[in-house]
Amino acid sequence: LFDEDQLSDTLPITDLNGDGQPEVMVYDASSECYGNTGMSFNIVTPVPGGWKLIFEGGEGMPLVQNTKSAAGWRDVVAGGPGFCHELYRYNGKAYVDFKQVEEMKGGCSGR
Repeated sequence: LFDEDQLSDTLPITDLNGDGQPEVMVYDASSECYGNTGMSFNIVTPVPGGWKLIFEGGEGMPLVQNTKSAAGWRDVVAGGPGFCHELYRYNGKAYVDFKQVEEMKGGCSGR
């Protein structure tokens, strides 16, 4: 779930779908707004003439996964404190809630 390469200097600009064009993760960091999580992020992708918002309001640090959607977009987990994290998957139009990921067995119990 939390591989060291996910926190490399290449993020928050990374190619999530393999098309050679980088997507950008736009951060807002504030413990006053986001508590222990400390940040929120949006994802934009290049389109002719500008950028398109494809994800809004993920609370936590975006961690790019090696798993992919059917369309070939890499999954993104909103990491942060705790042992249960949201995994977002691209549905052809935007990133949406896909499932919860346990950092350790039983981490999502009771959610």
